[in-house]
Amino acid sequence: SRYGGRARYAVDVPEYPAGIALSDPIVAEPFGEGALPAGRDDGRLRPRTRLILSEADTIGLYAEAHGLAPAPDGTTRYRVVLSVRSAEDAPLLARAARWSGRTLGLVGPDVEPRLTWEGEGAAGRPAILAVDFPRRDLGAGLYEIRLDVGDLVGGGTHSSQRLVRIEKPERR
Repeated sequence: SRYGGRARYAVDVPEYPAGIALSDPIVAEPFGEGALPAGRDDGRLRPRTRLILSEADTIGLYAEAHGLAPAPDGTTRYRVVLSVRSAEDAPLLARAARWSGRTLGLVGPDVEPRLTWEGEGAAGRPAILAVDFPRRDLGAGLYEIRLDVGDLVGGGTHSSQRLVRIEKPERR
């Protein structure tokens, strides 16, 4: 349509609230041992065409955080928490059994896989969040990958998430 051509132009939204703006995570091919991507147009960032993954895959995750407050020395500092949790509702009987086990002290609390790191960036430039994430402990199912980014200088936190499905590899 005639509006499709407008998609390539930037849109300025003056009423956008100040503070952290976090992009949706991009699920990509793993970055490996080399340098991480420096931006969206970097050739090392190769987004996956499908969000259905096998249990053995390692994936690369990429996001950008904008609007981080600079420190007096001109650097931005941030903390990233990457967590993964099941997005499928368990049957009522299974939830009741887990609750009973935790209440009686027979089972520990459910712990979701997490990865935390801190980083620094330059004032006025987006913070590039790129990491390889192996999913060895996750079984088949629907999962929510969640990124929480906290501004260590100006305060505030913003979150973004992406759903992926993990399937068992086919046997041959």
